Amino acid sequence: MDDVYEELEPIQFTEAERRCAAVMCLVNNSGEITNREIQNATGITMKTIQRTRKSLEESKDPRGTIERKERPELSARKKRSTKFVDRVRDMVVVDPSRSIRSMAEELDVAPNTVKSCLNTDLNYKSYKSYKSYKMQMGQILCPAVKNRRIIKNPQQPGS
Repeated sequence: MDDVYEELEPIQFTEAERRCAAVMCLVNNSGEITNREIQNATGITMKTIQRTRKSLEESKDPRGTIERKERPELSARKKRSTKFVDRVRDMVVVDPSRSIRSMAEELDVAPNTVKSCLNTDLNYKSYKSYKSYKMQMGQILCPAVKNRRIIKNPQQPGS
């Protein structure tokens, strides 16, 4: 009989399955079982057992304790909303040569937030054009600027 269990491969249980085992132990023993006994019987970590016991005692709902709690979809700190992306797009359309840092100061966000918005949300690329040896000028390559470049310098096929 021992040979059968030695040949079995270890199973990695999901978080919900571990919580279910802990809830079963607590409910079937009317809460009279210690966390250490549950840990020895199931192999669940002590922290998971403690959280499950606390949640069960607070909610008094075994099924609700087993299921994962719903989280809000958007963080309250998230700045890159559709309204924010539209504001950045409007700023670029008005003045494509405006710096990312100045846009960030006006929008009261970090420059990396504006840069992420430009690159990820709007698929714009920022670059610096060198007009002279010591002077450089930044610009954001948006569709309007791309169209102006095509009009100014049309490329002939095959040249």
